[in-house]
Amino acid sequence: MSYVYFLVQLVCMAGIIFAGDFVPDGLVGFALITAAAALMVWALLYMRLGNLHVLPELKHKSVFVTSGPYRVIRHPMYAASMLAMIGFLIDQPSLLRGALLVILVIDLYLKMLYEERQLIQRFSSYRDYMKNTKRFIPFVF
Repeated sequence: MSYVYFLVQLVCMAGIIFAGDFVPDGLVGFALITAAAALMVWALLYMRLGNLHVLPELKHKSVFVTSGPYRVIRHPMYAASMLAMIGFLIDQPSLLRGALLVILVIDLYLKMLYEERQLIQRFSSYRDYMKNTKRFIPFVF
């Protein structure tokens, strides 16, 4: 199932990006994409490379990260992906981009649930972490 989640994510993101101009014209779209890129870099700096995996499968030597952006939200890379795609949609709205964004959000949510089940099984402190951090939007959701 993890390959399906990744494939849907890849197709949706590519579809959103290439369904219009690759470089945003508007300030709001550009700002959202830039903020998403900054969040992604921040998350990557704290996520140990040994943990990094495009599939929602935990690696054998995965470690539990709760610093940096992970201190505030559990899935900053998924949040950054959604934020960037919202930026592309706002910059050049279209029905196709909107539909792909809805599919992407559903896919990332399901992917996140799949990943969290594994994290709960692997790390005994993950349930406490879940109580103190939101999934995608700090202090909200």
